[in-house]
Amino acid sequence: ERRVELEWDAQPHLRIGWHVPPITHADAPALAVLSAILTGGRTSRLHRRLVTEERNAVSVYSSMGPGTLYPRLFQLDVTPRSPTLPADLEAIVYAEIERLATDGPTALEVARVQTQIAGFSRISGSRSSSPSPRPCTATGGRPSPPPSG
Repeated sequence: ERRVELEWDAQPHLRIGWHVPPITHADAPALAVLSAILTGGRTSRLHRRLVTEERNAVSVYSSMGPGTLYPRLFQLDVTPRSPTLPADLEAIVYAEIERLATDGPTALEVARVQTQIAGFSRISGSRSSSPSPRPCTATGGRPSPPPSG
């Protein structure tokens, strides 16, 4: 574990990062689902608990990056609502992750994520500027060469 605490005259913020496998790894889709369950919208676990119910944070989100050139991180960011401290939010985040690991996602969470994925697929498919999108490689998202022949 590497921990950094900065003293600054600004709004406190919590960022937790975990090393994750490359986007080509078989676990990459599961990490995307984890991200959606934890922070994918207002009904996600962490948003519902931290922002809506307990009202001790103003925002929570997660991301994976920085891309394919460097090792990837799964990052979770939480902005506390005063007077809540980042350490208090960190304890809740780890408790929710432990609960998810122990109990698994609920049927409602699975259905919500499936709906989000289906919606994203429809939206991204309708924004394609080419009549038939070219397949992309899993590394870097660079277009594959057109089929020869």
